[in-house]
Amino acid sequence: MMKAWLNNGLMSAVDVFFGALPQSQPGLKKLAETKVVSHRGEFNNHCVFENTLAAFDPLIEAGVWGLE
Repeated sequence: MMKAWLNNGLMSAVDVFFGALPQSQPGLKKLAETKVVSHRGEFNNHCVFENTLAAFDPLIEAGVWGLE
């Protein structure tokens, strides 16, 4: 079994490598087909808490495709 520090180091190296590669930008048609899904809503855990209707209301108004 690979040591955790070695595994983490290799994964970080892979992340740096692929992060440095230039990425093509999607065309407007692909962007128009994109579906935005919110995870836990829009919250700050002070006056609006995650996974509550108050956290999801602004996202519904913004037109997100889905909530989880």
